[in-house]
Amino acid sequence: MKTAVNILLVGILLSFFTSVQANLLVTPKRIVFDERDRTHQVVLINASTQARSYRLEWAEQQQLDGGAYRLLKDEETIGRKKASDIMRFSPRQVRLGPGERQIVKILARRGANMAPGEYRSHLLFSALPPEKKANNEAVDGMKMELNVLVSYSIPVILNVNYKTPQILIADVTVNEQPEKENKFADIIVKLNKSGNYFTYGKVKAYFKAENQDSFKEVALLNGVSIYGEANTYTANLTWVEAPDARRGELKIRYEGDAEFSGKTFAEQVISISL
Repeated sequence: MKTAVNILLVGILLSFFTSVQANLLVTPKRIVFDERDRTHQVVLINASTQARSYRLEWAEQQQLDGGAYRLLKDEETIGRKKASDIMRFSPRQVRLGPGERQIVKILARRGANMAPGEYRSHLLFSALPPEKKANNEAVDGMKMELNVLVSYSIPVILNVNYKTPQILIADVTVNEQPEKENKFADIIVKLNKSGNYFTYGKVKAYFKAENQDSFKEVALLNGVSIYGEANTYTANLTWVEAPDARRGELKIRYEGDAEFSGKTFAEQVISISL
């Protein structure tokens, strides 16, 4: 009986989480202040069919290898360069009806002698519990009340005296996936970074068989950010179609996107035998 209730709870939680994530549209997905920017704005859109409320606040997060984040405790943020120390935003809470949108304005207050570095915080959007307790139902004689708080965040960055980090392609591994129908292989790319600023772009993989003259793109990973505190990033690319030949050269390129468009951070060619 307890197992059945747990399964039901997990199903409801996953359904609610997916619903909240899909119903709140946030654009853009990242904010970067350049040397002259004083303000930016974020647009929130309620894509659901019912009114929803969200609370906005700063969160300090550390990037982990692979792009995931870890929420920092208050004592861990001491001495850290935080965008939240030099920025303000409004409003701090919004209620959106179906299809309604809200503009959130972010203001940067630069000091006269700011220390060089990457100032970053994350703007957190937390869904508040619904006003009506719609999930207060009896299950096998037990009454449960679901009160879930789901959140979504975007990075907000201000750089002082930005210097392009050095990126090194430290390792490339190709793992074939014969049991997968729509995947030939995983391409695991380990990137090492030296420098205190971030990069943003995409990691691409190209393959050239030994009997061919040119490379063909075989895999792509978009939205690769390596932030100031991170020294490594492991990118997992999906190689979908099996090549005609098993021997050749694999070229890996980490190239810039958005404000870094047209820049190549790192590139390497290796010989492989699949």
